[in-house]
Amino acid sequence: MIQSALLKRIPHLIHGFSTRAAGNMKKDLVARKKFIDSIGIDEDISFPEQIHGAVVSTAREPKGSDGLVGRSPVGIFTADCVPILCADPTTKTVAAVHAGWRGTLAGIAKNAVVAMKSTGSDTANIFVWIGPHIGACCYSVDPGRKSRFVEAFGDDVRVASFAENSWHLDLGYVNYRLLLESGIKPEHIDVALSCTSCQHDEFFSYRKDTKETFGEMMGVIGWK
Repeated sequence: MIQSALLKRIPHLIHGFSTRAAGNMKKDLVARKKFIDSIGIDEDISFPEQIHGAVVSTAREPKGSDGLVGRSPVGIFTADCVPILCADPTTKTVAAVHAGWRGTLAGIAKNAVVAMKSTGSDTANIFVWIGPHIGACCYSVDPGRKSRFVEAFGDDVRVASFAENSWHLDLGYVNYRLLLESGIKPEHIDVALSCTSCQHDEFFSYRKDTKETFGEMMGVIGWK
């Protein structure tokens, strides 16, 4: 299990991100229960539908969303896409967000902050972990997708860079930037340095795995 050093400092908060060793969290319900039990979180976890969009809704309305906000445990499934876990210890609100490239481009990280604010959170009290995801080192894209990101976020080499005869996007950095633009303090954001593609022995990777070996990790967050 992977955890954020930043979120671990918040009293009574439970969170975690599974690894390949824990099994396919999306389809193996036995493995999922074992992982949930290992971190001591309530098994009644709400998950968004995950349609590669940018909608963040309440835990009561998961349909059509890629992120959920609430005071009960929430989670997401990923395998290269960016997992974002948020917590506000003041209001006891948490959020779990699945940020694929489409959701990232559409500003799902900002939508998560807006959703948390709608429940009473102040941006000054929100802590965020951007969990393990595919790094710019491995996330090569076609010129068309690169152009859409440059149009949205400017000609920033940290967003799009050219290496080994192809364009690469840093989805983790883009989501980090969106969180800063939403008012989250930089010291309240923890970004995992792991690349799910480079480290496919530790993580499932949509790009690196075969049909036979593919699975999905799970990120969960809630309160004791």
